[in-house]
Amino acid sequence: MSTSGSVGRSASEVATTRYEKSAAYRKEWDRTRTSAAIAKLIVHRRTILRISQEQLAKDAGTSSTAISRLESGRAGSNIATVNRVFAALGCQMLIGYQAVKPSRSKSAVNQEVVAV
Repeated sequence: MSTSGSVGRSASEVATTRYEKSAAYRKEWDRTRTSAAIAKLIVHRRTILRISQEQLAKDAGTSSTAISRLESGRAGSNIATVNRVFAALGCQMLIGYQAVKPSRSKSAVNQEVVAV
């Protein structure tokens, strides 16, 4: 019996394997990574507040279709819309980065978070 399939493995493990093996998968993952992260944050906050997509759309001054697309993580949205959605959720969006290579001082990876 082979254990090389996806049965018994987490979605994260399967995704990591696909990412390592498939250039097309890597390209699509890299293209949608930021949108997917934003989507997770919006869904998480909306769930905590126990509000519907329709209510969030009304509060953010957009359509429920736009909220649905944003929460799918597959479609990007302009920064003004994302800011309005976070504001409607009672949040301020933060933008940051994490260096992928050590700095010249050869210390640990630097992290910086900047509020917008």
